[in-house]
Amino acid sequence: MPHKAKDQKTAHLAEITKLAAGKVPAAQRAHVQTFATKYCGGIDADDLSTRSAETWSALTLSHFGF
Repeated sequence: MPHKAKDQKTAHLAEITKLAAGKVPAAQRAHVQTFATKYCGGIDADDLSTRSAETWSALTLSHFGF
């Protein structure tokens, strides 16, 4: 993965994680952050960029709750 794409993916993942963690009680934040990183971390940078961080955080929380 080119360096620029990796940096963009890292920034997008950080935003997804931040948004998801901000929507759960404090006791669950660390678990959600870990889950979001693993859940979205394996997604290709191009695919990850097709949706907003808000959308990815909502998907992440939906699957976390499941």
